[in-house]
Amino acid sequence: MDKLSHKIVSRRGFRAALLLALFAAPGMMFGQAATRLTVTDRVLRKAVDVEPLGLNGFGDVGGTKHSAGNIIFNSGFEPVTMRNLYRVIDSGQDKGRYWVTLDGPGTSNYLLYATGTYSGAAFRAYRFVDAEGKPLPYEDAAWAQGGKVLDTSKGTRCLPLFRTTVTAKGATRELPGGGWTADGVPDDFAAWTALSKPEQEKIAQGWRVYYEGGELLRMDDVVMVQRTFAWPDPAEFHPRVGKGGVRSNWDVVAGAVRQVPLASDVPIDMNGDHGALELTPEGGVAQVWNKLFGGTGREDSFWYSTLDAGVTHRYEAWVKRDGGSTGKVTLGFGGNGPNALDRGYFGQPIAREFDVTEQWQRVGFEFTAPDVPADGGIEGAVIRYAGDGKLLLDNVKLQPVYEPGDADKPFVVHRKLFDELMSTQPTTGRKGAVRIWAGLSQGTMEALCSWTPDTTVKVSSTINVQNNQATTLPKALTILERTGDAPENRAVPWIMTQITHTEDEYRQLIEYLCAPYDAAQDTPQAKPFAFKRFQQRGHGRPWTSDFREIIIEFGNENWHNRAMDDWIGLGRRNTVNRAGRDFGLWGKYMIEQMQQSPHLDRAVIKFCFGGNYSAGVTADGSVTGYGQEATVAAGGANDYHSHATYIGPRWETGEASQTSIDDAGVQKTLLSYRLDKEEEWARQAKAHQRLRKMGFNVRMSAYEGGPSGFGLRAKSKEEDRAGEYYGKSRAMGVAILDAWLDAWGKGWTYQCYLSFGQGRWWNSHTSFANGFRPSPGFLAQTLINRTMANADLVEVTVSGSPSMEMDLPRSQADLRRNTPPKKRSTQLIRAHAAVGGDQTAVAVVNLDLRSAHEVQLVAPFAATSITRYGLTGDPRDTNLDEEKVKHHEALVDLASLANGTLTLTLEPGDVAIIVFHK
Repeated sequence: MDKLSHKIVSRRGFRAALLLALFAAPGMMFGQAATRLTVTDRVLRKAVDVEPLGLNGFGDVGGTKHSAGNIIFNSGFEPVTMRNLYRVIDSGQDKGRYWVTLDGPGTSNYLLYATGTYSGAAFRAYRFVDAEGKPLPYEDAAWAQGGKVLDTSKGTRCLPLFRTTVTAKGATRELPGGGWTADGVPDDFAAWTALSKPEQEKIAQGWRVYYEGGELLRMDDVVMVQRTFAWPDPAEFHPRVGKGGVRSNWDVVAGAVRQVPLASDVPIDMNGDHGALELTPEGGVAQVWNKLFGGTGREDSFWYSTLDAGVTHRYEAWVKRDGGSTGKVTLGFGGNGPNALDRGYFGQPIAREFDVTEQWQRVGFEFTAPDVPADGGIEGAVIRYAGDGKLLLDNVKLQPVYEPGDADKPFVVHRKLFDELMSTQPTTGRKGAVRIWAGLSQGTMEALCSWTPDTTVKVSSTINVQNNQATTLPKALTILERTGDAPENRAVPWIMTQITHTEDEYRQLIEYLCAPYDAAQDTPQAKPFAFKRFQQRGHGRPWTSDFREIIIEFGNENWHNRAMDDWIGLGRRNTVNRAGRDFGLWGKYMIEQMQQSPHLDRAVIKFCFGGNYSAGVTADGSVTGYGQEATVAAGGANDYHSHATYIGPRWETGEASQTSIDDAGVQKTLLSYRLDKEEEWARQAKAHQRLRKMGFNVRMSAYEGGPSGFGLRAKSKEEDRAGEYYGKSRAMGVAILDAWLDAWGKGWTYQCYLSFGQGRWWNSHTSFANGFRPSPGFLAQTLINRTMANADLVEVTVSGSPSMEMDLPRSQADLRRNTPPKKRSTQLIRAHAAVGGDQTAVAVVNLDLRSAHEVQLVAPFAATSITRYGLTGDPRDTNLDEEKVKHHEALVDLASLANGTLTLTLEPGDVAIIVFHK
């Protein structure tokens, strides 16, 4: 932390006095007595029950994934996997086969898919049943497809029904395109929208899925489909997207490209996995481009990064000529054009040429990255092939080389991002959890547990082959292993998986994490995933030996039920906040499947069910809320239920963001927790305590949290700008510090800040190009972890606090109806305390923007030294354009203690953490 002198100079005294007159409210007046704080010996939470604050992600900017070590997008050209989940709407038997219709957009997926998209795909089905194994009843629902939905209130199990395949193309003359049918659809989307709703519904009735064998399904059975292939066939998608062909992370400058299966002649040290990129020259040349970098002065510099100037990098690939007699490949940098290599990396040519033979070979070179001009354009990695035959390309790598040997490593931890991650964690003792997003994809478990991710298809206006998240599980775990030297002082991995992963894949994950591998006794055939880890780590010790906990979370925000990509859930499509019990029954079933693995280490592996903001306890003692209902339905098979700790307006619940920047908005930000979210969090705490009384030994956590109110769905530039300002103001840092500490007191364990990343909205930092400056919210988290984590929380009594009455935030619905805002009064001085070892830390916030307040803190003991921590700057300040808000640390003169009481002044919108040392 920055060392500052003890003398605190107010630059805002006159303005504070002026604001006092402008903002006068009941309970506030000149000459008011000081607020008195007393630290009691009443323990609210023991240290063992309170986890340090953690993070989501590893610090990346959107367009350049430095945390992956290798920053190339789609570097391994692994096969494409497509998966989808549906609920059955109707079913029957025809053409010698059973068939179903699907909820939501059906087999056409809003005219993105076509007959044949999933023909031949794997097809599996599940049913929710009661204690006797019988199907559940339905309840009427006018809003739902088919007019009814499954009533899972009496459900006790998720029952797997069968595994089969969708009827393949050509399997029967009656289904020439196979069992995935989306016939009768116009080739043009405008023609579809021009049809009346009854006309559309009549066509959609014929969108069926025919499958082999199995049994007759019923409404609201769950079905999942899955295909894996090397490269999409445009004819299998709707003409409006298929006519554009197939695109990938590698733009084609010359020639033609496609992913192909990897042949068996791969050297062991190539780590080739399953796929390669085939480049076919036209006119003797093929060239591709991978967009990675942007000039630091560009408007989109919040998204793009550059190579780390002055750092050595390795750029390499495995290449092979397929046919022909001669060929040369050039690796270099430049723009998206045929002469890109001549211009090079922001005007500086960096390239090497290599001969290509008919044998796989590793080619590459090392270079020192130069500085980048602010007026640079968009640049990327270039690969050019000149010759005859075809070029096979695999495992392209561009990663930093910090010390000898790094060039040959499959993964190198990015130092700048790692150091920043470490800066926010406690210096001793336990660290928080870091949530790993790589598993939230349609990809396979095998690829998730590999150095190189596989690919998936995103269909919009074109068919796009894209790699899944590049910081795969072995990379993420390697980063987190480095955060300490023992399980008890390392950050905790929080792994997200996907609802559509199979039972076998979940057992593969358990083997990868838990199974030891002894090369003298075990074989790759008997323990393929433990062997994969053995190859990656160089020893047989399982990951569970190196972390105190590893959390597995099934999906992300499943209550969206496919309203958002990859946020899948088990309910009907777009039925937001429904089907918590369905999710719980499915989660219980999948945990039971993992328990079949002989390797499961239940002392380390913990399971998490994600919940949403809703929670409550009914008059009869029932618990409501998505995650809570899932926990009850699962019989407490999970270890955690998780609920976000955000403050500020939330777009997903329709809360209105602020649209102008002024002092009134800053005051709202300071009170955004105490006026608005505190009651909601209290309901979560009450529901959690009820779960515990019901016998469920679960812990409450926050998968995400921190500042909110950003402009993801802003309706104007002003709203977007205001959201960015308030969410990253010092006022928000003060408010979220108070909120996070209060969440600890209310029962939360882990809380993971969204997001440790660069750029706009919820990201914690400006981009590398814009200085990599931390937001005040990120700095507040660091203050908490460095002064109050790993200690018992104790009660602090607060007497004589000033108060303020303000309007409560209005929802979008309130604004549309012009509903007057409700008012609420709240105390402005808040305090929290943590006792551990030889120190007591007391955090105090002044949530009043209009004036400073005097606080009298009764010292908890006769201290040998006292340190005051805080944040520099004004509550109106941000770090968006320059670093105004930083950590502040100063020794307090012991002579300032009078009769065991420390008197301090909190400036408007200020925070102080006072640490008393014995």
